[in-house]
Amino acid sequence: MSVSDTRISQLLREYDEVRSAAEASARDRKQLIYARIPRIMEIDQELDAFGLRAVQTYLRSGKNKDLVLNSLKETNQRLLSEKNMLLTQAGYPADYLEVHYRCSICRDTGYVD
Repeated sequence: MSVSDTRISQLLREYDEVRSAAEASARDRKQLIYARIPRIMEIDQELDAFGLRAVQTYLRSGKNKDLVLNSLKETNQRLLSEKNMLLTQAGYPADYLEVHYRCSICRDTGYVD
């Protein structure tokens, strides 16, 4: 017995609604946290800018690429650790700002891989 195209479309729309709601909830939580803990917004801004700076620094580093890469990883980890510490000190779980999908495998898409 096959599933009709109409049913598949309906299921995909439902997955899209569930995923969109989870993403909207994460955005709302982020705005709440930014208002309550402004340093977390600063950390997120640093992390956003960090990627491009990291690539540029790595490409310009010449023979010291391993040292630069380790330093970049340490900086990134330090920022993430500070963010998690601030969240937990304020009584929130460390993953509070993450999108909480119903299904962590398909991330509410209905597809795996």
